[in-house]
Amino acid sequence: MQARRLWITGPHEVSVQACELPDRPGPDQVLLRTERTLVSAGTELAIVTGSHIGFTTGAAWPRYPMALGYTAVGRVLAAGSSVSGVRE
Repeated sequence: MQARRLWITGPHEVSVQACELPDRPGPDQVLLRTERTLVSAGTELAIVTGSHIGFTTGAAWPRYPMALGYTAVGRVLAAGSSVSGVRE
């Protein structure tokens, strides 16, 4: 399944990138069609601008390149066999 993601390769270098997703989620996963997302004003904005403290402390995260967007609203397209409490 073809999808798009926000992809950051360095400070102020953000693009929309095509990527491939499996047609079905794994047993403990849910496949969503994202309707709205945002770049958080804290962690993700600091990564976009290159000012996140992890870049100066030698932390293992964050590191470029990486996908952005952990805050999202969407519709469930499919749920894995072990998932309960959500449905298509």
